[in-house]
Amino acid sequence: TNLNENHFDITIINGSVPISAPDKVLTEAWRVTKNGGFLICYAENQPLLESAFQLFFPKREEYFFDFCTKILVISKPN
Repeated sequence: TNLNENHFDITIINGSVPISAPDKVLTEAWRVTKNGGFLICYAENQPLLESAFQLFFPKREEYFFDFCTKILVISKPN
């Protein structure tokens, strides 16, 4: 994207649409999230995105809606 680094307090990845390159999506989302901000990933039937998020951010929080739907959250340190 052409967005500035550390631009958003909260960045949300909508994982209800297919994402073929989750590593690029996560890297860019992390880049545009401000220090002290939050990166939130809605993962609905997206095992590749969910697995990538878990690998990138081992100290994340996870919230379950049902078997196929999770919210994954990480805060970016100051």
